[in-house]
Formats: sequence, structure tokens, C-alpha cells
Amino acid sequence: MVIMFIASFTTIFAQTDNYWSWNINTPSSLLAGAVVGGNAGASAVHYNPALIDRDLTHEFKHFRGAFAIGHAYIPEATQGDAKFVVIPTIGLDIQYWISSKWGIALKNDIELANYVVPDDDNGNLIIRDTPVVVALPILFSPWDNQFTFIMGPGIEFEEHENFFVFRVGVGSEFEVGDHWDFAPEIIYDLKDGHINSITFAIGVGKRF
Repeated sequence: MVIMFIASFTTIFAQTDNYWSWNINTPSSLLAGAVVGGNAGASAVHYNPALIDRDLTHEFKHFRGAFAIGHAYIPEATQGDAKFVVIPTIGLDIQYWISSKWGIALKNDIELANYVVPDDDNGNLIIRDTPVVVALPILFSPWDNQFTFIMGPGIEFEEHENFFVFRVGVGSEFEVGDHWDFAPEIIYDLKDGHINSITFAIGVGKRF
């Protein structure tokens, strides 16, 4: 009978002496694989195999890439006899977010058309043959999942003449799952100090 009592006591002790029931110190104890600690819980071991209380779905991502298609209206542009010129564009953006509010972007746009614009110095016409705009704007998003404002310099590359570009704009991201988003935006470019361009675009992006 003594032997049976000792065996029963040993079995009970073995079942209760598990890591999830150990007290590390007064303010900390391990509960089912998660750590509960206080200010004095310096000896707590961070064992959390179930990732309890961690939201991996909305984990902050520093990078975002996006592809966009749009149309640009350039009031000063002409195409033959056409005075109202709307030009199709495609864009590729690479963004790096320093925080949830501030970031920087490399925005690349191609205008898929040939047109002419007036030279501000002598009134001659300057040919624009599928120009490419490369801009490096600052990104500012003051509200979570709302609008992103952009502002910064750029260059329009074209074989006849390059233009300095000052760009401002606003866009928004609508998350569709797994860090993918649907993103409309409006961009205003001031080219060579006198040529205006307003672009309406819709993009698809992913954070990573």
C-alpha cells in the first residue's frame, strides 16, 4: 500500500510540474505558452509558440510597389489640329515608409503619345515623344488607411529636351487582403515652369 501511495503521488506531481504552471517570480508566470509579466519580471522566458496577442495580418511593412494606369490632361499640348489633349499613361512606383506617416517614393510614369508644347522663351513648339517622368517625392499619410499626400521634384526625360518637374498629388489605398490594395490618385505636374499636367490614375499595389 505504501508503494501504491508513492506511485500515485509521483504521477500527480509529474502532471502538475509543467512549464506552463511554473512561477518565474512574483509578477510573472507562464500560462499555456504565453508570458504574463510585470515590471519586475526580468527573469520571464519569452516562450510563445502560438503567437498569442500578435496580429501578423496587419504587421507594418516598410516597402510598397504599385502599378498604375491613367490619363493626363495637358492644357498647353496640341496634337495636329486637336487642342484638347488627353494622354494615356502607365506608372510604376516603389515606396519606402520610414513610419506609418512618412515615406519616400520613386515614381516613374510614361506618357504613351506624341504631342507638342510651346517653348516659354521664344514661342516655338517643342516635340514630346513618349516622355518619361521620374520623380522622387516625399509621402505623408496623416491618417491611418486614408489619404496620402505627395510632393517633390522630378525630371521628364525626352530625346528632344528634358524638363524639370515639380509634382504634388494625393491618393488613397483600399486594402483588399494579404497586403494588396486598390489605389486611385490625382497628380499635378508643373513642367519646365509653364506646362501643366493633371493625371488621374488607378493603381494596384502590394506592401512587403
